[in-house]
Amino acid sequence: MHAWGRGGLHVYALPARRCNRVGGGGGMGGRTVKNFLIGLFVGVVCTYWYLTQGDYVRSELGRWWARASAPPSTVERSAR
Repeated sequence: MHAWGRGGLHVYALPARRCNRVGGGGGMGGRTVKNFLIGLFVGVVCTYWYLTQGDYVRSELGRWWARASAPPSTVERSAR
């Protein structure tokens, strides 16, 4: 088998060309840009939440973990 596909293109370049055709042409489509901007917005919001509320959440989780992992309190049974 030779290393060149049809039209003088390298075999490994063919899947990339097929992917471009599926999207409706070369270049960035509106859907790609929209998904990128939504992802960027979600990332900024998560970063803001982490930087403002992260310490509080970590301290609450630490407090809950300490309470859950503490030894049980002894319960005295009354004599009948």
